[in-house]
Formats: sequence, C-alpha cells, structure tokens
Amino acid sequence: MKNIVKRIAAMGAAVMMMSSMAIGASAADSKAFSLRNTPGAPSSDNVTSKTLNFKTTQSGKYTTYTKLTASKNTTVTTKGYVWKNNTWNLITTSTGTQKTTGSWYQITVGMNAKNVVSITKNASKATSASGSTSGY
Repeated sequence: MKNIVKRIAAMGAAVMMMSSMAIGASAADSKAFSLRNTPGAPSSDNVTSKTLNFKTTQSGKYTTYTKLTASKNTTVTTKGYVWKNNTWNLITTSTGTQKTTGSWYQITVGMNAKNVVSITKNASKATSASGSTSGY
C-alpha cells in the first residue's frame, strides 16, 4: 500500500512539474522567419525584412531573443519595439543570435510589441537567413 501511495505522489509531482514547464515555455512564444535576397530576382521574390507582433507577458523591461538557424552572406538585425503613447518606441537592437533586454523602458503585461528582423543586401551575392524571434 505504501508503494502505491508513493507512486501516486510521484506521478502527481511529475504532472505538476510538466504543467509549470509548459506555462514557462508559453511565456515567450517564438515566431519563425525566413528572409532572402537574390540580385537580379524580381522584387516580389525577395523578403529582406519581417515584422512579428507580440503581446508582452511580463512587467519590467522588454526583452528580445533571436536565434538564427541559418545565415549566408548577410548580417541579421533585430529591433524590438513597444507601443506606448500612440507611437512605436524602439527598445532593443541586436545583431545575429542574441538575447537583448531594453535597459530603460518599463513595460506592463499585455502591451503591444513587435520585433522587426532584417538582413543586409549584397549587390553581387545571394543572401539569406532563417530562425526564430521572441519578445516578452
């Protein structure tokens, strides 16, 4: 009987731990991006910038995190903005795979935010980058 009680308690603890990990994981949903530029290709084939919208999930300072899974012949820049006082306020700027926290701007839960991910163009070489970005 004691073994059954221990097993049930262990399963209950495991379920609680998994649910708390799921809550933590959803705090900063990441969004995928894929950017490319090919010299001579029609402009409709080239995507050199992408805007990804978020809602802030915590109070304090806005943080952006961008993770590159591939990058070729380019520099990737992420700019994090928060909507306040009827304007987009630039909070963070980072290059490549990086986590960056705005040092001065206070946010609250539920504010509109966006990350703008862009690549530099190369006049003679095809450029591309892909990965994911999040803001919280």
